Amino acid sequence: MDQPKLCKYCDQPCKPRHDRPGKFFTLCVDHYAEYQRQKNKESYDRHQKRRRQDAKRKYWRDPEKARATVRRSLAKPEVHERKRAYMRLYNFPYRIHLKDTCEKCGYQSQAEDRRDLDIHHLDDNHNNNDPANLQTLCPTCHRLLP
Repeated sequence: MDQPKLCKYCDQPCKPRHDRPGKFFTLCVDHYAEYQRQKNKESYDRHQKRRRQDAKRKYWRDPEKARATVRRSLAKPEVHERKRAYMRLYNFPYRIHLKDTCEKCGYQSQAEDRRDLDIHHLDDNHNNNDPANLQTLCPTCHRLLP
């Protein structure tokens, strides 16, 4: 009987192939997912310039049609509600305690209204808005918190 194939980075069993029954990838499920994320990011970055050029070309071909499309999109109730929720998020009362720099990495806000910085509640209680409980973080540091 064949030994189950193991991931080349860890000792987990390899991910089975969906297109070839009985065959396996050389990576486990977790490493394969990370590999796919990396490939998707590379593809997105590689084609970003072309996407921007296409969008610009479409706009300049018929600017009035492009404006009408944006107006139609903004008239949709779900878009309007998403924008309203975004504004509510940035008008929370604890945002008055926002500092100009991230307290972990020292990133300085480029935006005049500091919308590129987040407030983190140290005790994870969003009702406790005591300044001693609030910490100013950039989105990257905020995401990396456990």
